[in-house]
Amino acid sequence: MLLGAILALALTVPATRAQAQTKPDKACSSVVLGEGLPVAQARAYEDLYDADPANPLPLWQAATVLRCTLANSVAPAAQCLQAGDAKSLYDKFADVTASLGASKAYKAQLADTNKQGKKLTTDFAVSCAALARETLKQGQSGPAALLYEAVYVLTYKPNLLYNAARACEMGALWMQAAVYFTAYLALPAPWRDRKDAVQKLVEIQQRLASDTGGQVRLAIDATSRATTGWRIQSRHRK
Repeated sequence: MLLGAILALALTVPATRAQAQTKPDKACSSVVLGEGLPVAQARAYEDLYDADPANPLPLWQAATVLRCTLANSVAPAAQCLQAGDAKSLYDKFADVTASLGASKAYKAQLADTNKQGKKLTTDFAVSCAALARETLKQGQSGPAALLYEAVYVLTYKPNLLYNAARACEMGALWMQAAVYFTAYLALPAPWRDRKDAVQKLVEIQQRLASDTGGQVRLAIDATSRATTGWRIQSRHRK
């Protein structure tokens, strides 16, 4: 979870005219635990799953917390990141449930996962992609990359990881750019920009390897303090 990134974007990216609204439902009332930050509540559910991977239900609960509280996010950028996290958790729940052979046991939650995942994509993908482009135009490379990744999770369109990598490259965020280029090239073919991505990844790796002055490390540390990590490293559906 990227609480730091969400809070940072809430302060740095301007609002758009329209934001999707999520109506309360029975699933929401069953998982949202009263007061407290939704991100923290979702993280608590994820911790439950980490403690017992044989029980995937907390992943669905974490996703539902984030989905049900989307309307509470006043900043569109923060809303985009939260929507991406919710979709990622729904997808992880579906994947884990299938791997455990437990689809029948979680039939209702899987049906909800399919429904809500599609709705998140419909409600947020287009507007969040536009916001990512506008954010990059404003010179905010790191926030733009996070937004591009959120849209990737909503749509699984490979070019969005390439766009995230390019955004980081433009902002001299070399380590993050390498992560995104690597993730992009790890996806199944075809790649529209494979040759360019390979070339840029090699150049970045050479730059990182020859950084004797520590400037790259300083930049990475500064970014890490601002974002508390990068989404692609914590959850990435291949």
